[in-house]
Amino acid sequence: MSSNRTFDRFGKAYNILNITDSRGIFDQEKYEAYSPAYMSAGNITVYFWFFAAYAAVVSYAYLYHRREM
Repeated sequence: MSSNRTFDRFGKAYNILNITDSRGIFDQEKYEAYSPAYMSAGNITVYFWFFAAYAAVVSYAYLYHRREM
């Protein structure tokens, strides 16, 4: 539940090699046959805070340094 990894529908670590072709390009048919990627609650939380930090940096720069830019 608090892992930072993604999982397949079987609960195992997501294997990106199962959805790419020999050149490493995404293959829709293999993706549909394998599994969508499932994110754990910990992973979703980390992504939320990353996006919140990016928004905070942009807001701070605009509010406090807009005249200098």
